[in-house]
Amino acid sequence: MKEGHTILSVGLADEICERIANGESLRSICADDYMPSTTSVYRWLEVYPDFRDQYAHARAKQADTYADQIVTIADTAEDHNKARLQIDARKWVAAKLLPKKYGERTTTTHEGGEKPIAVTDATPLDIARRIAFALANAERPKD
Repeated sequence: MKEGHTILSVGLADEICERIANGESLRSICADDYMPSTTSVYRWLEVYPDFRDQYAHARAKQADTYADQIVTIADTAEDHNKARLQIDARKWVAAKLLPKKYGERTTTTHEGGEKPIAVTDATPLDIARRIAFALANAERPKD
């Protein structure tokens, strides 16, 4: 079925997305004999907007699944080194899939005026520019 499987059905799309949402990789799903190749799935993502949306939603659910798995692994691990690797891998993937929810956050605040200035998700250069601007425009204490 791998070679000639070029037609996307609703049932097939649902199964692929459900399995992804439950934490399986696309590579392992497509390794099943009755599943299409990863190349076909990537082609469908380009051609079918509804499937693309469904797939994106499944990937977001996958990040939540990985977050749930992290807690289970941490609570039940007997081999701590293996658990650390499993947790780190899931954290990394979840952060890539849903960076706003699971990614690293950078927050810098300046408390020198009436209102604090919060800078988030910016490059170090952006942060430096914003801080310099805030300091240049801050009221100076009177001598």
